[in-house]
Amino acid sequence: MSETTPAPVFLTVRQFCEKHPWAKVGGIRAAIFFRESNGFEACILRFGSKLLLDEAAVIAWIRSRGTARASLAKPSATGPMKPNARRARGGSRRAAVA
Repeated sequence: MSETTPAPVFLTVRQFCEKHPWAKVGGIRAAIFFRESNGFEACILRFGSKLLLDEAAVIAWIRSRGTARASLAKPSATGPMKPNARRARGGSRRAAVA
């Protein structure tokens, strides 16, 4: 008997998130947006205008990230974002413009 390789399962972003409740649409879309810098492009297949995800490749990509809370986006070179100082003091954007 010969061993057969299981056929790859391709899902849309919405289908992937419905099948895996831990995955969020926004998180997957962020990974797609930064696909060239984070290696997620290996998980994507375009079929016409459809963007499909290779389920096994996505799971392998997540495991390769190494940490439970790994960011899906490209790491920031400047460090964490700082809140807008004007808003931190309670001011509004309209008050600053007027």
